[in-house]
Amino acid sequence: MATIAFLLNLTILIWFSSTLKFERGVAQVFTGDCYRAERMNTWAHFGINAVSTMLLSGSNYCMQILSAPTRMEIDTAHAKKKWLDIGVPSVRNLKNVAKWKVVMWCLLGLSSLPLHLLYNSVVFASLSTNEYDIVFAVESFVNGEPLSAYEEECYPALKNIQNRARYWDRLGQAECVNAYATGYLDTRRNLVAVVIGDATNGNFSVKLVLHHSFSGSGFEPYEWISYAHSPPSLDRLKLGWDIDYCLSEQVTGKCCVHFSLSVMIVVIICNLGKALLMFHIAFRVKDKPLLTIGDAIDSFSNNSDHTTREMCLSSKESIRVGELPRCSSKIASHYEAAITGYDVATGIQLQKDGFSRTWKAGPIEYEPRVKGWFSAVTRGRGVACLALFSCCMLTVVVCLIFSIKVADSNYGVNRSLLEYINLGFGAVTPTTLITGWDLTSIGGNTVITSVLIANIPQPILSSLYLLFNGVLTSMLLADEWSGYAHKRKPLRVSDPKPGQRSTYFLQLPYRYAVPFLILFAILHWSVSQSIFLAQIASYSKSGELINPAAVSTCGYSPVAIALTLMLGTCLALSMVLLSARRYKRGIPLAGSCSAAISAACHGGEGVDTTAPLQWGVISPEGEEVGHCAFSHKVVRIPIAGRMYAGVLKMD
Repeated sequence: MATIAFLLNLTILIWFSSTLKFERGVAQVFTGDCYRAERMNTWAHFGINAVSTMLLSGSNYCMQILSAPTRMEIDTAHAKKKWLDIGVPSVRNLKNVAKWKVVMWCLLGLSSLPLHLLYNSVVFASLSTNEYDIVFAVESFVNGEPLSAYEEECYPALKNIQNRARYWDRLGQAECVNAYATGYLDTRRNLVAVVIGDATNGNFSVKLVLHHSFSGSGFEPYEWISYAHSPPSLDRLKLGWDIDYCLSEQVTGKCCVHFSLSVMIVVIICNLGKALLMFHIAFRVKDKPLLTIGDAIDSFSNNSDHTTREMCLSSKESIRVGELPRCSSKIASHYEAAITGYDVATGIQLQKDGFSRTWKAGPIEYEPRVKGWFSAVTRGRGVACLALFSCCMLTVVVCLIFSIKVADSNYGVNRSLLEYINLGFGAVTPTTLITGWDLTSIGGNTVITSVLIANIPQPILSSLYLLFNGVLTSMLLADEWSGYAHKRKPLRVSDPKPGQRSTYFLQLPYRYAVPFLILFAILHWSVSQSIFLAQIASYSKSGELINPAAVSTCGYSPVAIALTLMLGTCLALSMVLLSARRYKRGIPLAGSCSAAISAACHGGEGVDTTAPLQWGVISPEGEEVGHCAFSHKVVRIPIAGRMYAGVLKMD
C-alpha cells in the first residue's frame, strides 16, 4: 500500500514539476471559473484522503504485526502469569515483544504524523479580491457631462470610469451596501455612487473619489461608508449628500487551484520512509507471530501450554480477575487429589512441580451465558474510544454553531438552508474565511501556521480510526471464537496449510472492513473540507495581479461540517447496533486473552489442526469432572450445571 501511494505521489510530483511554473514552491494548476475550481479542489482532496486512509490502514496492520507475540513470548509471559493479546492491535503487548519491534512500531506511528498534518495541504484553493475606486458624483457625470480640467488632472481614471459606468449594474442602496460591505471583493470592482442634486459645488460633477487598496488583512466592511449614519445606510451622508443609487462594475471572480511543491516533497519523504519500514517488517519478521486466534489455536493444540492446564472453561474475565468458582466439597476433594497442597503463607495453590499459580484451576460449573458483543471490548479500549469520540463530536457541534453564527454576521441576516448550501462544499468564499485571529498577515510563517491549524483534525481522526478498528476487531474476533462451539470450521491462519483458511486482508471480514474503510475515508475527506488552507490573490482596480498570495489563512464550510457531524452520527449508531448484538452461548468468551485461548486448546495428542475443528466436551461420558477442548473429532455440547476442569490427563 505504501509503495503504491509512494509511486502515485512521485508520479504526480514529476508530472507537475515538468508542466507547471512554480513561484515560491507553489504552482497554479487551474485558474478561472470558481465553480470549476471548487469541483477540482473537492475531488483532489477526495483522492488525497482515499490514499491517506489506505496508508493508515496498511500502517495499522503492520503495527498490529509488530505487536503480535510469538509463541515463545507468550510462554515467557504465561510463566509469569501474564497474558498477552492475540488477534487485535495491542499497546500492552509492546512490553513483552522484541525491542526492535517496539522501535519499528514507534517509527511507523511517527511517520504517519507529518502525512496527516500536511497531505491535505498539497492542493489548496484561492480566490481573488479587487481594489476599487468609489466615485461620488451627480447624475450628469453618468450621462457623460464633460469633466473639468481640474477633475481630469486630479483623477486621471475618472474619464475611463465615466465612459463605462453607464453599462454597469445599477444597485439600490441596500444592494450596494450588501455588495461592498465585505472584507474580500471578488466579483465587483469600481463603483459610482450617484448623489441627488446638480453640479453646484464649484461646477464639479464629481463630489469625492475614494480609493480602497488591499492591506493584506482584508477590507474593513463598512470603511467606505464611514461618512454614513449608523447603522450603515446610504440614505444620507453626513456631508449632506443624498444617495440615489449606485453603478457597480461587475467582473468575473478568479479562483485558482494550487499545488505545493515543498509540502509534496515532505509527504513523499515520509511516504518513502513508511514504505521502507513496511518492507523491512515484511522481510525481518521471521519468527511467526500469532496474528489470529486461528494461529493461536493451531499452536496451542499442537504444542500444549502447561501453565493453563485444568482451566478449560476459563474466560478472559476469569483470567483477569483470578477467581476460583465455587464447587461441591466432593468435587473439590476430587480435584485436591491432583494438588500437593497450598502455600499457607500466600494461600496460592501449588502444583506437583511446586510452581505457584495465580490463575485459579479447578472444577468449574458450566453456566452458559449470552453476552453482548460489547463485552469483548476491554474497559480501557472502550473508555478511550468513547472519550475521544465524544470530544470530537462535541467539537464538531461547537464548530457548526460557530460557523453558522459567523456566516450570518458576515452576511448581516440569518441565512436560509439553501443559502448555506450555496456557499459550497469546501469552497473558498469571502463569507467563510477566518479573519479574526492574526493569521491574515503577510509572511511565510502564516502559511505554515494555517497548514497546521487546518490539518490538526486529521491525526485526531486517525487516532479515532485506530481505536474504532481495535473495538471492531475485538468484537469480530470474539464472534469468530464463539462460532467454534456450534459449527465445525477450518482454522483461519496467517500461513495456511491444505485444509486451513487464509486470514482476511487487514484482519477484518470484508463485509465489515470495506464499509468501515469507506466511512473513514469519507470522514477524512469531509473534515478536510470543513476547515482548510485558503489564500487570497489581490488585483488592482484595473484588473492586474498585485500579489498571488496576499493572504494565507483558513477557510471553513458549514455544509462540510454538517456532513462530518452526520457521518460521525452514522459511525456511532453502527457501532452501537453492532455492540448490542449477542454472541451464541457455548464456549466461554476468551476475547484476545492468550491464556484463555490456550486453556481451551488442551485436546491431547493427535489433534489435526488442518481439519475443521469444533470446541466441546471431549472426555468420556460418565466422568464426574469433564474436559472441554478443540478437536477434529466428534465433540459434545457441555451440560449446564456439570463440572469441567480438565483434570484428566489429556495432554
